[in-house]
Amino acid sequence: MISAAEIFCAENDVSKIFQKKSSLEFYSDSNFNSGIKGKSPVLNGNFYLNYEDLKNQKSEKLKTAFGCSLFTKSLIKEFPCSINFGNLTFGGSLSKINNPLISSFSSPFSFSAMTASGVSSSLPSYTSYTKPFSVFLEAGFLESSNKNSIVKKVNINYWAKENLESQGFSFLCGFSIPSQNSSVQILCETTAGVFSYEQKNSAKWFIDEPYFKSGKRLCMNFQVSAKYQNLYFCFLQNVYQNQFNDFLNVFRLDSKITGKHFSFIFDAVYSPADKVETPSQKKITRQSQAAASLQYKTLLKGNLFKAGLGAESFFYFQNQKTFPFSTNETLPFTQWKFSIGESFSNHFFASSVNASASCKSPLPPFFKFSDNIETAQQDFSLDSFSIQLKNSFYFTKFSPSLTFKISAVPKEDFSYFSNTYKSSIYLASLTNPKFAVSASYSLATKKRKITSQKISGSVTASFAIKQITIKGKISFESQIVE
Repeated sequence: MISAAEIFCAENDVSKIFQKKSSLEFYSDSNFNSGIKGKSPVLNGNFYLNYEDLKNQKSEKLKTAFGCSLFTKSLIKEFPCSINFGNLTFGGSLSKINNPLISSFSSPFSFSAMTASGVSSSLPSYTSYTKPFSVFLEAGFLESSNKNSIVKKVNINYWAKENLESQGFSFLCGFSIPSQNSSVQILCETTAGVFSYEQKNSAKWFIDEPYFKSGKRLCMNFQVSAKYQNLYFCFLQNVYQNQFNDFLNVFRLDSKITGKHFSFIFDAVYSPADKVETPSQKKITRQSQAAASLQYKTLLKGNLFKAGLGAESFFYFQNQKTFPFSTNETLPFTQWKFSIGESFSNHFFASSVNASASCKSPLPPFFKFSDNIETAQQDFSLDSFSIQLKNSFYFTKFSPSLTFKISAVPKEDFSYFSNTYKSSIYLASLTNPKFAVSASYSLATKKRKITSQKISGSVTASFAIKQITIKGKISFESQIVE
């Protein structure tokens, strides 16, 4: 039988958790946004509104965004469950369905291997006014007490958007298989959803694709990842049902090898279909991508030094219209992007330099798939290059940083360049009240003549009194006209 002392101690522990993890924030900025955000161990809520259009008599209603999340992970770690609703933003495997391609990177350090994950959702911010009303339900199981258990994680969720225009579920299961020296960590995930699309109709005589009516289609995602000591890989397959009931595939493989000082990342994407349209209306043509990054890090007298190289290859087929008819001719192209970077940091100072270049090159002979496919007349050409320098300092009460970036695009066989120069400064305080000041200036030139100038900046301040925070932001942007 539970004693009164044990009940009192349990209630006291719960009250301490609520006092420590509960907070309330009030927000307002110069762009006519305001709102309130509350957090607790079991309930989070956001509410924002924008009255700029109402003040300018462009609309009769306020723009609003709200969200609420009820969860149990802070109190019951073994059985995390949550219910989210409002103007939610979805991520995880849904983001991979919307865009499975490799993101272009300007620094080898910003390149990372993809991890297997299910659908995730987050509460809205003051930029989420266009998000539809959505519901997200999630339940899971985490095994932490039994070390001999093979099943370590189980997660299942369901999501639906307004008027059930799209809905679906995801299921994720994690395993730990013991071996002699270590264990193999395996994650298996699947996501399936039904998404709506609008009809295709055009008054043109020649159209790129046949007419179809509005309806709904099925999109699925399968992921398997494994990690053993310093080896990691993740395989992804997306399946898209198009408007004509055909099922199209996109494949992706991510891998990573880490050592004491070196790490190597390799990603590859293959899309064999001529045209794939994702639920976000992103069109993916027949293509293949490959990207790699080699990184080195070491300690030099207490200072962390990192250096890296990155390369990305992009081979794709592009439809080009043949004059004078609106017929499409499929031609293959190849594009490359290279990056190099280094950084040096310690407890007081951090400095980094990153450079990248994008270019096109002739197609290798082995890319001649068929005699019926014409190869594009393509010589080696430099599309663009950029270099960025950043220095940051870490003091006791504030932290300033300075960034300078140059971007250049050659024009007309290097007869002239279209350049962009951008410098920015950032200063943040680390004590209460906190503030952050940022300012940037950009300059664009063409044929050594200034074409545009822009200046922007913002000041953010917050003041906390126990669990209550008041936060405000003033921002501006101006185009300098000569």
